Amino acid sequence: MKKLNLLPALLLLIISFTANSQKLPGTQQASVFAPANVKADGKIEEWNNQLQAYNNATNIFYTLANDNNNLYLAVQATDPLIIRKIMIGGLTLTIDTGKKNNGTGVAITYPAFSVADRPILNLNDKPASSKDKAQSNKALDSFVYVINKLVQDRSKEVKVQGISSITDSLISIYNENDIKVAARFDEQANYVYELALPLKYFGSPAKFNYTITLSGSPQVDGTNIIRGPDGSVLKIQVLVGRGAPPIPNAAERNILGIPTYLKGEYTLAVK
Repeated sequence: MKKLNLLPALLLLIISFTANSQKLPGTQQASVFAPANVKADGKIEEWNNQLQAYNNATNIFYTLANDNNNLYLAVQATDPLIIRKIMIGGLTLTIDTGKKNNGTGVAITYPAFSVADRPILNLNDKPASSKDKAQSNKALDSFVYVINKLVQDRSKEVKVQGISSITDSLISIYNENDIKVAARFDEQANYVYELALPLKYFGSPAKFNYTITLSGSPQVDGTNIIRGPDGSVLKIQVLVGRGAPPIPNAAERNILGIPTYLKGEYTLAVK
């Protein structure tokens, strides 16, 4: 059987991604009034598949926008290691309300998994391209369907901090507080996250500072650390086989375990 040379296609993809990210600022520069059809559904079609910034510290594309009622955050992660980091520790949007006694401000973290419930993904299992485009697309569609179902079946909670009217630190994604979140993998297995946060929860200031944090965790997928009552390590289980993520090397473990963040300032758009 003749082997396929995927190197040219891979190089083209890398060059295209690099060129696109280099055109964008590291933090969003302009205010954006949200499109009329905006919906927190884990799809970025309403943003014309073009987000406002690409941040090298966090390795994510993102857009902040607002309408008269909500602040919206759309994020796309294309690097499998960064997606893995989001799965491990979630993505947090923090709004600095300017109130000195408000602690860290209003913070929304999603997804919020316990270690036991966190989905185990291996994005390296993504099917490679082939000359048979129909078969290749079918394999990719099947892969995306499986990982979407796994993640969405587990992504049921949102962590909320700094909102006095919400007393529970964890709320359902189907909450009555009008906080809407969704995340899904698109047709290329890129991770897309969307949040709609009512402006009333942080006072609707005309201008505010924000932070987007990828917390990660030293407890990375690929290993399962069993600890005793005193916290000592009793056993390290290594997950193997198809579907289990590869064991990270030292550099990857640093990326997965050390929090990264971006900070910016946003002025509410008016229409």
